[in-house]
Amino acid sequence: MSRTGINLSEKLQNLGITKSECCQFIPSEKPNECQCGLTKREHAQPLVNSEQNWTRDTCTRPGGITNAYGGIRFADKNEISKYIRVYYRTEMDKMISLLFGKSYWHMKPPKLLISVTGGAQVAVSELVRDILCKGLVKAATSTDGWITTGGTNAGIMKHVGETVRFTRSKVTLIGIASWTATSRNEDLISCDEDTPLRFAKSQYLEPNHTHFILVDDSKYNDFGGEIQFRAKLESEISKIKKIPIILVVVEGGPNTAATVLESLKKSIPCGYKLNWNDFSKPLNIFFDQYLNIQIKNANKRTCAKSFQSQSFVFDFMNFKELSRI
Repeated sequence: MSRTGINLSEKLQNLGITKSECCQFIPSEKPNECQCGLTKREHAQPLVNSEQNWTRDTCTRPGGITNAYGGIRFADKNEISKYIRVYYRTEMDKMISLLFGKSYWHMKPPKLLISVTGGAQVAVSELVRDILCKGLVKAATSTDGWITTGGTNAGIMKHVGETVRFTRSKVTLIGIASWTATSRNEDLISCDEDTPLRFAKSQYLEPNHTHFILVDDSKYNDFGGEIQFRAKLESEISKIKKIPIILVVVEGGPNTAATVLESLKKSIPCGYKLNWNDFSKPLNIFFDQYLNIQIKNANKRTCAKSFQSQSFVFDFMNFKELSRI
């Protein structure tokens, strides 16, 4: 029983946020393993055998009320980070209720939403990291804004989280990550908001985030299942709360390109770190292979025109807009 006197499972039932489950067994190269990554025994029942290719849209369904919801206390931290596991098709009105509803997270609406994405292996110089991340954190704190990232303990996400800690900033930092790609996610299966889980620093999630939304699409050990959900949620927050939003991109690979694409579909302005050559090759591959859009010269201008976006370029050394496309 929670301190509110309302059973947590009842609260989650009322909210209607579910987890995902694979409902079709489609053999992979390993005979007893589905293409989703689970064995036949690990699947929900009743199970349908099928010979078709596995896709999350055809092979998954809501798997009952989420079983991972509560708080995490990371090593060397007094603050508790809230988290929840959600089905990738969860309706956005339910997510808005989770974020702002008095019975749930009851967060203060932001006045600005800064979405940050980039490669997990991105190498950023100490000078650029300090200027970029401190600029982002300062922008958020001075405007009562939020920062959203991919939530993992690597790359630009780690840099932003560490900057929040080192500057002792009081900023809402939300990680929207893949449940199925989160290592040891079984440790998060708990619905006790009064007894936070204790995690070591070495965990997959970046410990300085204040909230985690873990998106479940039943495709295990696969990154990127949260990308469309993240763009939808960020767009919905911006629309419902009538606040500005920007996506800041710092290098990256195909999943970063996919994040840019989904954001542009939602008319979210995108600011790019200069040195576009680091990003042009994976972006070109992504568009050519997955969208059949031929981009001869993968540069910021062509990308922007392809989507009629409001993209612009930032000089992060001075943290000011350089040019609008």
